[in-house]
Amino acid sequence: MKSNTAGTRIDWIDICKFLAITIMCLGHIGVPANISDLLHIFHMPVFFLLSGICFNAEKYTDFQMFLKTRCKTLLIPHLFWSIIMYIVWRIYCKFSMLGHPVSLPSFLWMLLTKDASDVQFGGFGVIQWFFTSLFFAELLFYSVLLISKKCKHNKEMIFLLCLCLALAGFFVSKLTSYNPLGIVASFMGVLFYGVGFIWKNYYNGFGKKINSTKALFKDIGILVVLFIIVLFVWKYNGSTNMRTSSYNNFVLFVLGAIAGSYILIYVSCYIEKLFQNRQMFLYRYMLYIGQNTLIILIFNRLVQFTIVKTINSLLNNFISGEMAVTLIWKVCLALLDLSIEMVAFVPIIWLINRYLPVTVGRKKHTNL
Repeated sequence: MKSNTAGTRIDWIDICKFLAITIMCLGHIGVPANISDLLHIFHMPVFFLLSGICFNAEKYTDFQMFLKTRCKTLLIPHLFWSIIMYIVWRIYCKFSMLGHPVSLPSFLWMLLTKDASDVQFGGFGVIQWFFTSLFFAELLFYSVLLISKKCKHNKEMIFLLCLCLALAGFFVSKLTSYNPLGIVASFMGVLFYGVGFIWKNYYNGFGKKINSTKALFKDIGILVVLFIIVLFVWKYNGSTNMRTSSYNNFVLFVLGAIAGSYILIYVSCYIEKLFQNRQMFLYRYMLYIGQNTLIILIFNRLVQFTIVKTINSLLNNFISGEMAVTLIWKVCLALLDLSIEMVAFVPIIWLINRYLPVTVGRKKHTNL
C-alpha cells in the first residue's frame, strides 16, 4: 500500500497508518472491553480508506497486471507468513509441552476455508484477515471502476456501486457468520476504499491550508463534530468488528468508521505540519512504522505472545495481588506493553526488508 498514486510517499498518510496500527496493537494488548469497542469502530476501516486514497486507476493497463501486482503484495505475504507462523507454533508446542497442534494439511484447509477467528493456534499466529480482505476489496473496486467507466468514472456512480456492495455484504453477514478469507468483510471494505478514492484530491490538500486562526477554529469545530459522532456510535451501536463482519446498525457503523478515520487523518495532517524538522527521530520513527504496517500485522501476535508475555510474567513476580488488579496498574502495564511492542518491531522490520523483502511484496528495504 503506497502512500500516493505515483509511488512516492506522502508523510501524513504514513503518519495516519502509524496511528492506526498503534491503536490496533493497543486493542490487542487487552484493554477494557468498552475501550476496545471504541477502537474497533475505525481502526481497521481507516486502512481501507487510505488504500483507496493511494489507488491509481491509470497505473494498471489491464486487469491481468492489476491482479499480478495484488497477488505479489497481498496474497504471497499472507500465505508465506501464515505457514511460517504455523511452523514456529509447532516448534513452540514441542518445547513447551503444550500438546499436538493441528496437522499442516488441516491447517492449510482451515486457512483457505474457515473464518479468520477459527484459524489461530493459542493466540500465537492469528492469520491476518486484512491481507485477503483488502485483496478482494480491491478486486471488487477494480470491477466498480470498469462498470463506471461508461459513465466516465462518475463519482456518484462509483459511490453508489460501492454502497450497494457494502449493503450486500452487510445482509450476508446477518445471514451467516461464515467469513472465509475475510471475503464478507471485503464487501464492507470496498465502501471505505471507494470513499478514499473519490475524495483523494481533497485529502491531498488536507492540513495544508492551516494558515489562519479562522481556519484553525474551523478544523477544531469539524473535529468536535466528528468526535461526537464517534461517541454516539460507540454508545448506541455496541460492539463491532470488521474481521468478524459484526456491524450491528449499518448506517451507524459506516458513520462511525468514516468519522473516526477523518479524525485520524486530521490529526496526521497537523502532526506533519507541526514537525518542521523532518529529520527529528520521532518523526522519522512514525514514518518508518507507517511505511511497514503490513509487517506489524504479521508479527503483532508473535511479539505479544513471546516478548510482551515474558516481560509481563517477570513484572508480576514483583507486584502484589492487590496492586495487579488496580486500574492504574492495568493502564501502566498496557502502555508499557505497547512501548515494548513498538520498539521490538523496529529490528523485525529491518530484518524483513533487508533480507526477505519479496515476502512482503517489496524489492527494496526502507531505512529508518
